[in-house]
Amino acid sequence: MRLISVNVGLPQEIEWRGQTVRTSIFKKPVSGQIFAGRLNLEGDGQADLIGHGGEHRALMVYQKEAYNFWKSLLGRDNIVYGQFGENLTVEDLPDNEVCIGDRYRIGTALFEVTQPRVTCYKVGISLGADDLPFLMVKHKRPGFYLRVLIEGYVQAGDTIHKIQPGAEGMTVAQISDLLYLNDHPQELLLRALKIPALSWGWQDSFRKLLQTAIQPDINENDGKAGLSVPKTEWSGFRDFKISKTERITETIRAFELEPKEVSAPISFIPGQYIAALIYVKGENLGLIRSYSLCGSSDNPVLRIAVKKIDNGKVSRHMHEELKIGDTIGISMPRGTFTMDPMQRHIAFFSAGVGVTPFLPMLYKIASSKGPEKIWWVHSCRNSDNEAFRTEIKSLNDQIPNLQRLMIYSSPLEKDILGSDYDLKGRINTEAINDLQLPGDTEIYICGPLGYNDKVTEALSPNVISPSQIHSEQFIPLKETKRNHSDLIAQPNNSPAKNISFLKSNLRIAWEDSFKSILELAENYGIPVNWSCRAGICRRCQTSILSGETSYAIEPLSPLPESQVLICCSRPVTDIVLDL
Repeated sequence: MRLISVNVGLPQEIEWRGQTVRTSIFKKPVSGQIFAGRLNLEGDGQADLIGHGGEHRALMVYQKEAYNFWKSLLGRDNIVYGQFGENLTVEDLPDNEVCIGDRYRIGTALFEVTQPRVTCYKVGISLGADDLPFLMVKHKRPGFYLRVLIEGYVQAGDTIHKIQPGAEGMTVAQISDLLYLNDHPQELLLRALKIPALSWGWQDSFRKLLQTAIQPDINENDGKAGLSVPKTEWSGFRDFKISKTERITETIRAFELEPKEVSAPISFIPGQYIAALIYVKGENLGLIRSYSLCGSSDNPVLRIAVKKIDNGKVSRHMHEELKIGDTIGISMPRGTFTMDPMQRHIAFFSAGVGVTPFLPMLYKIASSKGPEKIWWVHSCRNSDNEAFRTEIKSLNDQIPNLQRLMIYSSPLEKDILGSDYDLKGRINTEAINDLQLPGDTEIYICGPLGYNDKVTEALSPNVISPSQIHSEQFIPLKETKRNHSDLIAQPNNSPAKNISFLKSNLRIAWEDSFKSILELAENYGIPVNWSCRAGICRRCQTSILSGETSYAIEPLSPLPESQVLICCSRPVTDIVLDL
């Protein structure tokens, strides 16, 4: 086993498909002794510190044999070492033999294998082959990352000595397949989670896959993207009738909904929401809005809360016109903002009507053995504006390990400090630091525009990892790069092929100049997650409420009918996406 080439490169900005991309994919061989530090090689850097940086991903390794394979498959002789973005080009360390946790001495440094390469579209940029990330996983040649256990010097030509085998004996290729392919056996997930050297990010993905395997009402393929998607009971919108309404505050009204036609009980996961199709006076077409479910998941009915907005067509209609017995269209409960019951410590942060997704979570915790400790920080104006005040106090009494911090921005004369509220003003870094949240706390945030970012920024990055922070935020109607219309349900005879983005309240006409739905979303400034752009990583996996799509590149493994990978798909008909 031998080190063939040492390669480094610093972050740079390039133009790619009309946008500026910051990347360190371009590495070049260097000669002589190079210092391997805790975070990288001397002279090297990572542009994306979330996707590629940190101690567990200090150095990237790729094999000479893999280069020969790609030269043959792609029919190219001009591929040079470093072009796959690796720091160390090695000989005789294949992905189907090297195991996670294996330790190697190279030069004067000691390294530990931590995870396979995370498939990334940038390696496709480097090689000029968009489908390369897909092919690397398909042909089981991802490469792997190293952690630096003992800093030291390495240089091309060094002999590589295996010092210690990894726990469980699971190879890089096996671990990669376990995440990216559709088969996730529980016994293999449990084995993988016993490997102490496996990076935190991959451990988190495997924990979510294991939770999905244990809970049969959640689709199995969601650990890759951190999703929780219920089994589909219906597509599109089903008629529900309003069975009860309740005034919660001056501006918030709750609605209980039950299916118009008796069917199997409706289930949802605490934290999820529904899309509602509502016909408003003066509008020929139905308008679509999203509402968090705010009742117990054990109840036979669905409950939502609607805040009245002065210029809001739908919210005003629901407050002023809808009555018991009226019918509205409801989608299958959906959403990724779901609590992991396996966590020891959980913290909720909410503001205003952002309290709604946490109510089902509290009901679930109150009725079963939950986390060891829960913190809840809620912000609102005063007691008159505190949504579900009595109900929440009752739940608080049922959960003795719940520590609650109430913040009023404008308390009334009747509001008593220390009884009705704990802090006057707004959420701030000092208040969050005073909670002394343990490092393993899972954070859930829901509030208006700006609130989520403020809380996230206040959480110490030295204590809470970004992967532990989950947020939910429905975006109000806004301007985008091009003209758009309010999110509406098109009639079946509409000639246009439109994509409706549910959370963003946008409906955009499809243009064939885009290679994928992802490209269109980026062009209009719609927030999307993605990494590989080749149907592998599933970070772009999105719920589709209605319509059909087709794939330019078939996903590496099948998806549920209710899900689509927007990085490699195009619309066949009008579609509604959960974005």
